[in-house]
Amino acid sequence: MTTPDLTAALRWPLERKDAWKTFVGIALCSFIPLVGPFVFLGWQKRAFDAARSGQELPRVDIGADIVPGLHAFVALTLTILPLFLPFV
Repeated sequence: MTTPDLTAALRWPLERKDAWKTFVGIALCSFIPLVGPFVFLGWQKRAFDAARSGQELPRVDIGADIVPGLHAFVALTLTILPLFLPFV
C-alpha cells in the first residue's frame, strides 16, 4: 500500500498560475444565499474528480456545478438526518 503525499495534495490547487481566480470565484459564490453552497459543493466534487484523474484544478462554473452540488447536499442531509431524529 502506498502512502499519500500530503505536500503534493496541498500544493496541487496552487500549481496553476491563475488559481487565485478560482478561489475568488468560490468566495464570491459563497455570498449568494442558497445557490452559493450548492455551487461550492459541485465544484468541490469536480475538483476531487480532477485530482483523482490527474487533471488540473477546474474553474468555477455556476451552471455545471449547481446540480451536482444539490445532489451532494441532499446526500449529506440524508446521511446526517438519522443522527438528529432522536432529538426531535
